[in-house]
This record gives sequence, C-alpha cells and structure tokens, in this order.
Amino acid sequence: MRQEVIDVYKKLGIDVFQAIDILRNVSISLHCWEMDDVNGFENSGDLTGGIASTGDYPGKARNFEELKSDLEIALKYIPGKKKINIHASYQTDDIVNRCDITYKNYLKWIEFAQIHNLGLDFNPTVFSSNMLKDNLSLSSPDKDIRDYWIKHIINSIKVSEYFGKALNKKSLCNIWIPDGLKEMPADRLGPRKRLKESLDKIFEYQYDKRFCDVSLESKVFGLGLESYTVGSHEFYMNYCANKDILCLMDMGHFHPTENVSDKISSILLFNNKLGLHVSRPVRWDSDHVIKLNDELQEVTDEVVKCKGLDKTYLALDYFDASINRVSALIIGARNLEKAILEKKPDVVIDFTQPDGIFEHVKFYLKNNIKSVIGTTGLKEQEITELRELSKIKNTSCLIAPNFSTGAVLLMMFAKQAAKYFDNAEIIELHHNQKKDAPSGTAIKTAEMMAEAKYDFTKDNCPEKEIIQGARGAKSASNIHIHSVRMPGYIASEEVIFGAAGQIFKIRHDSMDRICYMDGILLAVRHVYNNSEFIYGLENIMQ
Repeated sequence: MRQEVIDVYKKLGIDVFQAIDILRNVSISLHCWEMDDVNGFENSGDLTGGIASTGDYPGKARNFEELKSDLEIALKYIPGKKKINIHASYQTDDIVNRCDITYKNYLKWIEFAQIHNLGLDFNPTVFSSNMLKDNLSLSSPDKDIRDYWIKHIINSIKVSEYFGKALNKKSLCNIWIPDGLKEMPADRLGPRKRLKESLDKIFEYQYDKRFCDVSLESKVFGLGLESYTVGSHEFYMNYCANKDILCLMDMGHFHPTENVSDKISSILLFNNKLGLHVSRPVRWDSDHVIKLNDELQEVTDEVVKCKGLDKTYLALDYFDASINRVSALIIGARNLEKAILEKKPDVVIDFTQPDGIFEHVKFYLKNNIKSVIGTTGLKEQEITELRELSKIKNTSCLIAPNFSTGAVLLMMFAKQAAKYFDNAEIIELHHNQKKDAPSGTAIKTAEMMAEAKYDFTKDNCPEKEIIQGARGAKSASNIHIHSVRMPGYIASEEVIFGAAGQIFKIRHDSMDRICYMDGILLAVRHVYNNSEFIYGLENIMQ
C-alpha cells in the first residue's frame, strides 16, 4: 500500500496495519461445490431437493484431483485464514452409502487441508438421493427414511468432530434439509413434529464442542417446494434457542423484502456464536456470486459493530455454472474480505473542497451515514435542502464554519455585544490558499449579530467607493466584512464595534490547526448520539 494512502488514513485515526491484521485473523470457509456445480463424487445424477445450478461454462471439476487443482489456484488469490467447506457427497476414499460415512472416506481432504494449513467444515448431504421420499427426509412419515437420515447426520457430526481434532481448527457441521411441499398441506404441525423428534435423536449424540460446533440452517422455500418449508426460520430459531445450538442464516434464504443485516444483532444478543452463509439472492434464485453491494456491506458492518468477527462462522455459499468457477470463488471471497475491511463509518468527517461538498453531504445522508462537515461555501438553499434530507432520513449532520472553540465563542460573544452597539464591521484573515471569501465563519458571525438588529451602519454618511470593494462585502444587517488572504495566517477574525467615544474589539487567532480538534470531537460525539441537523457548533456549546 502506498505511503500517502496510509498517511491519509492515519490522519483519520485509522491504523491501516492494525485493520489488516484483524482481517488476517478472520477465517472464511470456501465452498468446494462451486467448482463442480454441487455434483459431488458419488455420480448420483441430477440435483434434487429444491436446488439447481444453472449454466454450462466449460471446465467443471469432475473428480477430486481436478477440484483440488482448481482450489489451489483460487487459494493463491485469496488472502487471510481459510477453511474448505465440503459436503458429505464429496467422499474421496472408498465411497460408501451416505449413512455409513466416517472420517476415513475423506482422508484426501484432510491431507489437502494439512498441506495448505486449512480448516475443514462439513455438511451432511440431504439432497440428490433416492432416500428422499416426496421431498421429505427427517420429517418423512416413513420411519425408515427418517432413521436413514438421522444416522447420516450423526455420522456427519462425527466426521466434523474428527476434522477439528486432526487439524487443530474447530470445524462447523451445518445441517440443512430440503423438506417441504409444493402445496400447503392440511397438516402443518405433523411434519414439524417429526422433524423435531428426529433432531432430538440426532442431538442425543454428545459431540465434543472443543473440536466442532453444529448449526441448523433454515430456508424460506426451494424449487418445487414453494408453499411449505418444514424447517422454517421460526422452527429453527426456536429449536436452536431451546437446545443451545448455532443458528445459521443464509443471505439467500429469506424473503426479498427481508434484510439479513437487521437480524444479526438480535441473534448475537442472545447467542455466543452465529453461522452465516454469504450469498446473493436474485428474485427466486438464492445463490449468485456475491458482489460488494449495499446488503453485503450492511451485513459485515453489523458483524463488526456487534463485535462478532470472532463469534461468527463466515462461509461462502453459491454455485454459478455460467462463468469461470475458479474466478467466481475468488471474486466472492475477496468481496467478502473487502466488505469486512471497508466497514461503513460511524461518522464521516469532511473538510474537502467547497465545489463538491453539497453532493458529498447528500450522499452521506441518502446512505444514512452521520457526518460532521467543516467545509464552507454552502449556499442557503443548499443548507435548507440538506436539513430536509436529514429529517427524511433521520440521520444526523452537523455543519460548522469553524471548529475552533475559541472562534465559536467569539461568534457567541459578538452576538451578545451586538445588542449594545449600532455600528459593527468584521475583518477575517486567512492563508492565501483559502478559495472562498468571505469566510464561512465571518458570514455566520454576521448572521448571529443580525439577530440583534437589522442595521449596523447607524448615522453613516452616504458612501462612494473610489475603488470597488474598498468597503468590503455587505452582509446581513449591512455588516461590512473585509477579507485578507496572506501567507503566515491560518485563520483569524476580528469584530469591531463602535459607539460614541468607544471602540470594542473581539478577536480570535488560530495559531495551529490542532485548535480545531476539541470542537471536532465534540461534534462527532453529538452526531453519533443524535439524529438531527445542526448548523453551527455554537448550538451544541450552549
């Protein structure tokens, strides 16, 4: 990273290297099934169970060696800690019936993980099987069907448990079943009761939580299972809470009007851990390659804000056969890592150029980003528009011409003094790189003084400027403002009041830009804890 970029972040109080170190310790589980369209190594034919992979891009992995080769390419371009997420259908050694699997059927995966210093996560494969009857597995009315899948899932937990122990990296065994119906059944309770009983039998097995965790994943519907899902969100949320098991949310398994980001704080408030499958839903299809879009950013922001990075199992879960599969895995993983690193700010501090500040602030408000603005040059109608937008979006914004507490006190004192004098003028002095004149501070001072009376040129004779502008700019209540631009100054302002027999001056000089820090911190704390629009630091210094 270029040094000037590091320096910019440092000025904003961000330690780039500390942020990267945090990300380096975040483990992301990469799903092996992106490489072969979820086919697995059992050669079991077409996908069933409400899932489908679309597209026919060439290069699909056809066996373990090809899939391993593709993963090795992807791993070169995905930084940080990684795990590989595999399904039970990806047996590599002596393929057996799914209900009879043991860790011995995945020895090549263990060897691969050891070579590349990876962890392994595991998933029972409860789809694409002739042991699914009427799209039902653990909730089937057929006891033999239920017993088959109960045995398969218990053995899957044992495999995951072994992975964690052998690799010294805790494994997650995630249970997802496709059980559901195309039409709404007359009896909705029965299948869910059978599912509960099946899960109860599964969790009679006391797995070692030092080596693995177990999660349950819900879904709103599947292809051909549109009307009724046995393992609904409500079912699994309650079951997990009752049994102290991880609840896993897939970003593609909710109604399009729901936001997964809004659910994270609720789950982490009551649970020590969370499972999260990162995907990108598009209408009915839940498994598109993830983009660095608003919802992904919101999800990772919530995980970070809730201090959940070390409590969340993060895994990719999508399968797109219409593009290069290795690229799809790399793009998705890197976008997730970028989203974690590019957390939406709590408060933006903007001291940029006047010609772009209006659009900047509109962007912040439209995206519900709280902001502190120190750039001057905004027009009155622009401030009015921003005030209305802040109210609509219920997002705080504080704009101040000056963040020096001394300069703000000058404005406040000038407002008080204005009640007792009929004549006043302002001189403002700044460095010669300041573009706008008069300064926002001087304009704001004049506006505050104007609240006391409508004219500060009492008894002045008619004037004639020999050189145009000699008397300065006329502002509110006919207060003349004189602008000086000269090297050596940072920012100074002097308010001169006159009356018969006396001159009263109030002056403030900024000798170092550090004088702005107390005011900026005061503004940041205020906007962070409030939702209003404020113009002028004096409004929070009362």
